[in-house]
Parts: sequence; C-alpha cells; structure tokens
Amino acid sequence: MTLRPDDVQRPKWSAKEPWSPIQQPPGAYPPSPGPRSPILPPGINQETKTVADVVRARRDEYIRKKTIKIKVGTWNVAALPGTYKDLGGWFAGGLGVKGLSQNLSGLITGSDSSDLSDSEVESVEDQEARYRKKSTTLPEHDTPAVPSGDEVDLYVLGLQEVIDITSMTEAVKPYTDPNPGRRWKNAIKRALPPGYTKVAEEQLLGLLLLIFASPQLKPEISSVSTNHVGTGLLGYLGNKGAVSARILLGETTRMLFVNCHLAAGADATALSRRIWDTSQILSRTQFAPVGDEFVYGPGRHEQIGDEDIAFWFGDLNYRLDDIPGEDVRRLLLLHARNEYDVLNKSKRRIDSELGRIQAESQESITIPRQEPDAENPATVSAAEPYLDPENDPASLRTTLKSLLTHDQLRAQQRLRKAFHDGWREGDINFLPTYKYDVGSVAMFDSGEKKRSPSWCDRILYRTRGDYEQYKMRTKLEAEARKKDEDMKKRGLDDAASQEDVLFDYDPENDGNNDFDDQDECNENEHDMELTRTKSAVEYAVALEEYISHQRVLSSDHKPLTAVFSVTYDSVDQHLKARIHDQVTRDFDRAENEARPSVTLVLDQASHTQTAADKSLESTELKMVDFGEVRYAVMYEHHLLIANTGQIDVTYAFVNRPVEGSDRNPASTFPSWLTVVVHQDADQAKPGPSDLGQSTRYKLRPGETTNIDIVLEIREGEMVKQLNAGELALDDILVLRISNGRDYFIPLKGVWLQSCFYRSVDELVRIPSGVRSLILSPIRAEAQMQSVAAVVHSAPQELFMLTEIIPSLVERVVADWDMLHDTEEPPWKTLSNHPWPFDHSDIIDLDIDMKAERLAEIREALDTAESIDKHMSPCTDTSEKLELVSDVLQSFLASLSDGVITSEVWKTIETQLLRYEKSKTAVTSEQLQDIVMEAISSTPVHSVALTFITFMLNRIITEISASSFDKATSSQASKTRTRSSTSASAMSDVSLSSVASIKTKRSFFPSLTRRTTDSSTTSSLTSPVEPAIEPVEKNRLAHGYAEVFAPLIIRSQEEPKMWAKEKKAQLARKVKIVEALLS
Repeated sequence: MTLRPDDVQRPKWSAKEPWSPIQQPPGAYPPSPGPRSPILPPGINQETKTVADVVRARRDEYIRKKTIKIKVGTWNVAALPGTYKDLGGWFAGGLGVKGLSQNLSGLITGSDSSDLSDSEVESVEDQEARYRKKSTTLPEHDTPAVPSGDEVDLYVLGLQEVIDITSMTEAVKPYTDPNPGRRWKNAIKRALPPGYTKVAEEQLLGLLLLIFASPQLKPEISSVSTNHVGTGLLGYLGNKGAVSARILLGETTRMLFVNCHLAAGADATALSRRIWDTSQILSRTQFAPVGDEFVYGPGRHEQIGDEDIAFWFGDLNYRLDDIPGEDVRRLLLLHARNEYDVLNKSKRRIDSELGRIQAESQESITIPRQEPDAENPATVSAAEPYLDPENDPASLRTTLKSLLTHDQLRAQQRLRKAFHDGWREGDINFLPTYKYDVGSVAMFDSGEKKRSPSWCDRILYRTRGDYEQYKMRTKLEAEARKKDEDMKKRGLDDAASQEDVLFDYDPENDGNNDFDDQDECNENEHDMELTRTKSAVEYAVALEEYISHQRVLSSDHKPLTAVFSVTYDSVDQHLKARIHDQVTRDFDRAENEARPSVTLVLDQASHTQTAADKSLESTELKMVDFGEVRYAVMYEHHLLIANTGQIDVTYAFVNRPVEGSDRNPASTFPSWLTVVVHQDADQAKPGPSDLGQSTRYKLRPGETTNIDIVLEIREGEMVKQLNAGELALDDILVLRISNGRDYFIPLKGVWLQSCFYRSVDELVRIPSGVRSLILSPIRAEAQMQSVAAVVHSAPQELFMLTEIIPSLVERVVADWDMLHDTEEPPWKTLSNHPWPFDHSDIIDLDIDMKAERLAEIREALDTAESIDKHMSPCTDTSEKLELVSDVLQSFLASLSDGVITSEVWKTIETQLLRYEKSKTAVTSEQLQDIVMEAISSTPVHSVALTFITFMLNRIITEISASSFDKATSSQASKTRTRSSTSASAMSDVSLSSVASIKTKRSFFPSLTRRTTDSSTTSSLTSPVEPAIEPVEKNRLAHGYAEVFAPLIIRSQEEPKMWAKEKKAQLARKVKIVEALLS
C-alpha cells in the first residue's frame, strides 16, 4: 500500500531510529508499482524497498560523531549610540567579565577569588571615569573569560532595540530599515577571526539575528531558513516579536535559534501579554521544509518543535514578583558597592542610595586614595578561611538564589504557562541584567522611576529529548486524570466516606496489584529516563558558561553569553556515496532479474530489450521515417511487439515528453498520427499506476501483436499549419512497459507544400507551383510575404482543371456515341448532381488505386506540370474525367476565401434581399449585373469565376448537343470546333496580366448577353448553341449550380443562422450561379 504524505503519522522519537520508517525522503527511487513484489538484494527485507531506505538502514557505516562549540549572545542595546563599538570585544573576544572583587558576572571559578591576570585589568573606578558616549567602554588590559576567537565554531548573536522602537514613527513602519544592521554586521566581522562566514541573518525593526560559522563548520550547514513574527502594536507590528533561523547541521540535525523581545512591564497585564507574545511566536513561526532524506516528517512548513536542538534568547522582560523593587535594589547594591574604592564617586552614590552617607561632590572628598597591596588584594582576607558561597548566607550567590524564587519566568514554567515544554536554563550566578545607569558597572537605576532589578535577558535551550520527555509526562498525567475521573464515575471515591465501613479489605484480591502499580510507575520512570539518556547520546548539549558581561557600560542592559558544547551526527559524504553506489548496483541487479522482456520489430528493423541492456540507446528504436508527405496520401508503418520473457507484460502508449500548446496539446499521439493496435484492450479494473489512464494491453509469454502507425493529412487547419511552417511532422511515441522501461519511437516526415487550403490571393502570387516553396529553408509564410507581386490573373491550378475537364467531356461524349449507341448515357441518368460531378462510380477502380490516381492529379497541380504527364497513360478517359472532377471539387472547397469571398457575397446578398423584400422579380441579366458589380473589386476572383462558368457552359453545350439525332451531328461538330477555339482564347486570358483588363464587362466574356441576330462575338463569348431543348439546359444548369454554389461562395453568417435561414441562403447562392450559366 502506498501512503500519501498526509496519511503518514509521525512515530515516537527514538535515538536509534530517529527517522521515520515509512516516510519516503526526497530523492528516493520510487517503488515498483503493482501487486508484484520486487526481488530484493540479499540481506534486504520487505520493509526496505527503496535505495534510500537501505542507505538509511546502514547509516552507522557513514555517520560520525562531531562536537562543536556554540556561543550564544544576547544584548538589548537600547538604541544608544556607540554600543556597537563594544560588540566585538565582549561577544567575539570574551571581554568585560574579569577584574571584579566579587563574581558579579557568574563566571565559573575555583576556590580562588580571581585569576592572577585580573590584577592587570583596569579598575572599575578608572573605567567609569573614562566612560564617554560613542566610545568603547570595555576595561583596558582585559583578557577573555570565556572561549573566544577560533575556539568557537558557531557564533549566534541576538540584539534588541538596534533602532529606537519607542518612537511611534519607527514602530509603525511597514518595512525594516537595513542600514542600522550594517554597522553591527561590520563590527562583528571585524572582531571574528578570518574565514568566518555569515550563514543566516534576519531583522525585524529593532530585532537582529546574526549567525556566523567557522570555515570548518560552514560546509556542514545547509537548509537555512529564517522568519520573523511581529507581536507589538495591534498584535502584529514589529516593535515586539521575534526573529528566528533554522539550519540543518551535518545533514542530520535541525538546529533552531530564536531571538525575541517580549512585552515590557512589571504588572499582571504585562505578564499576560508576554505569555500571549510567546504563544504567537510559537504558532506563527514557520520555516521551509528540509529537503533531506535524514530528517523525517511530511513535506510541509516546519514550526518550532520540529527541531532537534533549540536556543531561545533575548529580552524576555520577565521581572521579580512579590518583592518590593526598592528592597531588591538596596540588597544588590550592598554587594555592588564592594567593587569601588572608598573615594570612588559611584561608591558614594551607592552609599547615598543605601542611606549611609549624604551625597557629596567630588571636590569635597579629601581622603587620600590607598593603593591595594599587590600581594594581599583588598577582596581577600588572609585571616579568614575560604567559605563556600553556597553555604555563606551573606554571599552574593545566596542572595541571588533568594531573589530567583520570585522570578516570573520560573514561576510561569512551574505553572505551565510559558516555556514549560522542555525548555531549560543554566544556573544564574550573575547580577540581574536590567536596569543599570549607563556608564556604570553595578549602579542600578538611580533615576526617578528606580526600576527594580530583573533578569530580563535570558538564554534558554532544549533538545528533542527534553521535548519528548515533556510530552510523555503530559500524556501520563492525562491518563492519570482520566483514571481518576473513571473512578469517580464508579463511586469508588465515596467508599472511604461511609461511616459503617472502617476499612474495605478483600484478602483474596487486595495486595496483588501493589507491586504491579509500583512496576508500572517504575516502568514509566524508566521510559522517561531512557528518553533522557537517548537524547543525551544523540544530541549531547552541555552548557559550559552562562555569564553576563558586567563591565560593558554602554547600555542599561548587560550583555549575556552562553557557551555550549554540542555533539551531533555528521554524514561522511565519501562513505555515503560509496554505500549508495553499492546499494544501487544491488537494486539494479535485483530489478533486472524481475524485469519484463519484450522484442520490438519496426518494419524490417528489429530491436530486442533484455535485462542485460542498460544503455540509453537500448531503449531507442529505429526512426519511423514517413519520407515526403503529401496532402491526402496515407503512409503506414507496422510495429510488432513480442513477449519474450517469462511473465505477463502490460504495455500502453503514454503521453509524450513534449510541452503542450494550443496547436499541439500534450497527448499520447500527435494530432496528425493514427495508431491502431490489433489487440483487445486489457479490461482489468485497477491498472498499474505507471501507465496512468492510458489504454492498456496485455501479452502473455510467447504472444505477439501488431500495431499500425498511420499518417494521413486531410484536416484543413492542419494543412494550413503545415503550409505555413507552424507545424512540423517531427514527434515521438512513448511505449511504456509496466514495471519495465520506456521505448521511444521517433517520428519524422517532410511535408511537401500543397495548393490545397490556401487563398486565391496567395495562389496567384506563386510563380511556378507551390512545391517550389519547399526548396527554400525559410518558412513558407516568409516566402509568401517576399513574393508580393501578382504573377497570374487567377490560380493556375484552377486553370489547369477547368481547361482539361471540358476536353475530357468532349472525348467521353464522342466515345459514348460511337461505342454505346443503344445504351442510356450517364448524363441522362436522373441524379442529385449531374454528370460528371455526380460520383456515380461508373469507373471500376478500387479504393487504393483511386487514391493513387487522385494523388497523381494533385501532384501535377502542386508542381504546375501537365496533368496528362503525371497520370498513367493506360488510364481510361472516363476515369480521368471522374478523377479530375473530384479533385476540382475538393480544390474549390479547400480555398480559404472562396471564389466569391464572404465580403463580395455580403454585397450580393444585400441586393437580393432588397429585391425579395420588395417582391420584385429579378432577371438573369440583372443577377449577372449584380455579380459583376460586386466582384469587380477583386480581379483575381473575377477571372477565377470566369474560368468556372466558362467550363460549365462548355459542358452544358457538349452534353446538350449529344441529345440530337445524327442529322444534327454536323452542326454539333461545328459547335465543338468553335468551343475549341474559345478554349484557346481562354488560355490567352489566363496568361495575361490582370492589369491589362480595363472594364468590368471584360471580366465576364462568357456572360455577355447574346442576341439572336448577332453573327460576330468576342473570342471569349460562349459558343453558338444549336437549337436544344430549354428544359434540358435548365436542368443541367440548375444541377451544376447546386454542386458549385456551396463550393465557390463563402459566407460568414452561416454558423449563426437557423436551419431555415441557411436553406434560404443556399437557395440564393444556387440562384446566382444558375443565372451565370443561363
């Protein structure tokens, strides 16, 4: 069963199985579809069916443990100028910690009070006296107190208030100004060792997150994604909120960093708002999915909680509850005053705050300054033994512990309202980080508000094991609550309240489950401990330092630093690639053993595909080359498929790998091709998924089937595209074998230009037949544009057809009179259409032979050569007449603009409708005048119409003449002679230029009104007719008008008209053509 990503549930996390066994990672080979299970390589079970699964199962062979140091720093710079000048010193250099008599920064030390190098650090009073705005405030001669420089592999810095967010102008900005962030990036770049590279950056107004990696660690980092969430004004502006970044370390470990600035204030409302801010950050932060096979989970946007290791830091703004702020200040100032010499101004200010002395000016102090003894520092008493600060009730550490019991953050964690889901924090052994007088080491807010000192700035962290442990504990508590509720429903909780029962004891049952309950409790404790142990193994995170940089004076917040040692799994790419290649070869060998085997034979070129064939060329067959392709000619190739394997083969033609378009949409076969499979389709219900919705066929071992690949171009729009070069006979067929390979069958043909489906205006510009257009490599359309001059008065193809048909009619009529004197001639047979355009099939030709003869005539038209030259000399005259008549009708129907264009017809029809509306009878002469007037604007169409009407009049004359007895045959002979003379005159007209014709009457020489006493006519005048029956002539004229009216006249309104209106319009068309033949 194939599971969709949404159907996959995330399994319980495990250190030995940190990846989902059912989630298929990106890049894996797809499993073979269908009910047949593949033959797997030796040692691979049915649970691992992809290369990625097997490679992942062998991850112990290419994963190596690596340990790195990560330094996380956070600082609220309060938008004060010059703060960025201290950044490199305390964050990258580890300065601003040493030189204090008491461990105010929380630095982990031994029993000695300070390092020997501390004596060289600038004193606190000298540092404060030297303080200037926009200058570095770090003490001189300071040395690093924590790992720094290239000792750290990953530097993570979170800054708050890099711009003044208290300004309404800045707070409501819809964008983040990147300029303030540049000076911070430049400051840290200058401080870091060479080679360190920025891997992530995110800014939201005053919040800035920067991550830099060492040259050795940078190649291990991938899938970097950043995000920001605003929770300030109106709940979404950026004056408060968080910026975060997610990285993938070593292709195995997600690592998350969140820098936040929560709502300020010490009251209950502010506390609730901080909790709300945290929930918004958790719910709204999203990252791009990790595209890596080692990280499990569906391909969705990731959130906080999906990572393996997380660090949350920044100005969380949590304060101290249930203790007066003034008391906190006084208590901490008692410890801080020891950092100053008795003459120091700051110390006298502290004493003043404590109420010990009155504040005096510096000039009034006359007590000489005493230099401390270098061998016996003032902070260490030689007479007093060392006392552990943990056991000293007067020590700073004891004071901090007593104050931390009032910390809001820890209280909210205990109440499970915020940061309770596995988040941890190191021991706090440093002074509160907020709020100080700017320029002082330890002088808490001495302003008007005298804000209570608080640990606003914090650094939290957790691993996946911590998070899983929290969820397990929550689950156990929920089960316990449910069990208590069930007991209450059964009334068991009321048993102890019954007065008549001292105790309820069943000696047979009671006591048996005591140990079971204890075992269950111990088992749960073991599971929790096991999870904790596995987390420590897989994601070992050790906090080495958690300190404040007390001697940074440029902000009212003190910077905070935490140094972690992190052990993670790293992929050895060389080992992984080697194992991947080995597994791929094993899978290929197993797959080839179960692969279906077929043999394909295309015409006479055969090709066999077996399991041993592995090259791309083995799936390519000989090209199906149709050669030169002509209009309405069928070309056919044959493909034989034989199942030469040992299993059933299911195959189908599937969609070609080509980009679809309006003219060539994506489909199984190109629009100009027909594929016929001589086999019944497989009617099995659910087919193999790799064949999609295509029609499937099945072959059993040893069976064969034939497939016909047929090309025949007849559709008009397709012929136009081929003529214009917009469509090419170049494509491919894809024959897919289920659970096997695809066979690509190339198709190719060379289109020969055709005179069909072109316009009259286009044909008169082609000098020597349309076939000459293919000789040029440029497109036919471009050639037509380059040939702008009119070289013919009418299409020469039309002239060739209208010239040969009357002569053939004459010969057929003469032959009939001599050979079939007693039989009824075909032109006398009643039919819907008169002969020779009635398709009476008097010719005994099979379909293939007739198609070949028609192709010969069309070839003559395309090459502008004689029709007799291209037709077989053994072809009978009657056969030629029927074939040429068929080509003439198809040619006229294919003209895109017709002989009478839609615009000309609109003019003619308007005149006719006017006569019909007035109920005025219109004569044939008036109809001819209407046509001549309308068509005079298009000379080439006028001459083309003359060719057609002259041809039809000759046919009518010839057929009518044959109806008389032999006594009039001599007169008919003279008529035929004059008809030949007229045909020669017609040839002269066709070869002349349209520009030589001056009047509209000259366009219709055959339509000149005839008078009974006229003895001399133009050479183009209709032949002198014998005295024939008017009924017979009218019958022929009406029949030919019905045939040719829809062929030569175009109208645009036909698709929008009702059937009755279409019928009336067709009658008008027939009436016009019939008038031209009268």
